[in-house]
Amino acid sequence: MSVVKVHRLAVVGDNRAELEKRFAAARHIADSFPGFEGFELWRPLDEGGDYFVVTRWVDEASHDAYACLLYTSDAADDMQ
Repeated sequence: MSVVKVHRLAVVGDNRAELEKRFAAARHIADSFPGFEGFELWRPLDEGGDYFVVTRWVDEASHDAYACLLYTSDAADDMQ
């Protein structure tokens, strides 16, 4: 059974297009990471709504290893 992680992103002002552009450019960062199964960016249905980033992993340890790497390496710079 997969582990699913959901992160809510509140987008301020007119930054929606920029957020989608950055996620489109960086969406394959985790593709070759062990245990990664998939990624989705859910758009809000209305103008003021939040985005949701949904990732699927084979297990909790795979997600934790990726998160540790992402936040301690240059991979996080790709999202900026």
